[in-house]
Amino acid sequence: IKGSLGPLEFIKNFGGVASFFKTGHTNGTKFVRDNEADVAGEISGHYFFGDNHACDDAIYNSCRMLEIVSKKGKLSALADKIPEYCSTTELRLDYPDGKKNALIEDLKKKVDKIFFEVITLDGVRLQTKDSWGIARVSNTAPMVTFRFEGRTKKKLEEIYNTFQDLLGDELKLPPLKEVT
Repeated sequence: IKGSLGPLEFIKNFGGVASFFKTGHTNGTKFVRDNEADVAGEISGHYFFGDNHACDDAIYNSCRMLEIVSKKGKLSALADKIPEYCSTTELRLDYPDGKKNALIEDLKKKVDKIFFEVITLDGVRLQTKDSWGIARVSNTAPMVTFRFEGRTKKKLEEIYNTFQDLLGDELKLPPLKEVT
């Protein structure tokens, strides 16, 4: 759910189906098993292959990568086909445990669904054809996490500012220049 548009487009261009799942190791494993997916991954570096019972195993995954490279050529040549866009790092902002879920629910209510595709699988992800941003509660700490991406710097700025407008005075995002 926190992943870039680039890999999603790459997968679709090669006839695959790209889907979102809730953040977390257990959710990735469950997604592969429940959907009989060939492979799934998340930004944290976890990868799950369906033919290995969705087990996130570094040695197995490395061998699978070597197998792919042996059939498809240099890894860099494959990676060069994945579009790269302007994005932020993951922003982890302190926010009280007792209030963080209410903050996300408030964002969901404020979203203008005319302008955005809204995905509420894990927090709230606002998406346009040229950008996306996500706000979600941390499952492990009193924090809310954010991530943003745009096809251009201008589109990144627009989605970032949209979230800041929706948050109002409740939570201030750091200046964009500090997180890109």
